[in-house]
Amino acid sequence: MRRAVIFDIDNTLIDTQERFSLCEKEAKGSKNALWQCYFSGEHLELDKPISSMIRLLKAYKHYGYEIVLITGRPLTTKEYTEKQLQEFGIEYDIIIYREDGDYSFDFLYKATVVEKLMTKYEIIRMYDDSDKVRKYLAAKLHIQVFDPKV
Repeated sequence: MRRAVIFDIDNTLIDTQERFSLCEKEAKGSKNALWQCYFSGEHLELDKPISSMIRLLKAYKHYGYEIVLITGRPLTTKEYTEKQLQEFGIEYDIIIYREDGDYSFDFLYKATVVEKLMTKYEIIRMYDDSDKVRKYLAAKLHIQVFDPKV
């Protein structure tokens, strides 16, 4: 069985806080407008690579682990997401997007995806900025999920 390490994208490999804050202001309290702005591909110039996490990803890749990216970004963001990953030098073997129209909780979406991946890979560990994702996956699937900020 192949060995893999899983990474989230937003706020794990790429700092999107400035884009989120700007979209929050533009949305004026509307959650729908906030997420439309955030996933529109506008304001990507505000995003910054998280160098320490990208170095860690590259080290895993160097030692032969498969790199799997699981993102909450919808499939409609594929073109600009992959361009952004390339610009930031983020290498990966597989990227899994949320299906358009899937509004399930992040931790449930990611648990479903990881559970399927576990039939093909030995998951060594996962990195995700969401506390709910880390706790749920650790409890439900018994995998190590680390906070990139630590």
